[in-house]
Amino acid sequence: MVYVPAGEFQMGCDPAHNSGVACPADELPLHTVYLDAYYIDINHVTNAQYAQCVDDGVCFLPSDTSFYDETDFENHPVVWVNWAEAMTYCDWMGKDLPTEAQWEKAARGTTVRTFPWGDNPATCDLANYENCVNMTTIVGSYPDGASPYGVLDMAGNVYDWVYDWYSSTEYEDRACGTGSLPACNNPTGPTSPTSGNKKGLRGGSYMWSSASIRTHRRSGEDGWSGAALFGFRCASTAP
Repeated sequence: MVYVPAGEFQMGCDPAHNSGVACPADELPLHTVYLDAYYIDINHVTNAQYAQCVDDGVCFLPSDTSFYDETDFENHPVVWVNWAEAMTYCDWMGKDLPTEAQWEKAARGTTVRTFPWGDNPATCDLANYENCVNMTTIVGSYPDGASPYGVLDMAGNVYDWVYDWYSSTEYEDRACGTGSLPACNNPTGPTSPTSGNKKGLRGGSYMWSSASIRTHRRSGEDGWSGAALFGFRCASTAP
């Protein structure tokens, strides 16, 4: 895990750092968030790591085990695990899924940046996206694409489940962190689902374009459904 110190950062989309493209409505407004200190996994949870929880009788097998049992994929991110199963694993480890805010600060640091590495365009040397490889890669394969805190694969490879329910109006609904309003304090998202049973996903994947791997890009999917593109990492307030 890596330590992320307490403090404020800017969360959301800034048109000046969005390649001249209008910011999606669910990423507005750009607002100030305060987070207590925390730790976050440097890498996605791998097949080998998840298998230890399965062997312990706590975690369920992924819903598709096509690559899960293959030795060549033991250090690839575990996929086909839904939100609840990701939470179970993190709890087994004495951790939690990161909140959306924790994930975004770990990805962009305290300066507004388009990608974890900065504002330079994405390339296949920095991230596994848009079918650069056409499948998952071993975690940590893109050190040059690390975030300011040294967190890896925050752009591409697989999406990360986050703790929060997904809401397209969450930033508007917070009513904090803009203008003269005080910073939002350790936000954890809506208290109940606002659109189906969608949980937040961050970071993009090996299949999608550079637009999907921006640090502020948000999406949500049914928390009870795993997919070949969905993985996760854990966070904690203790090392």
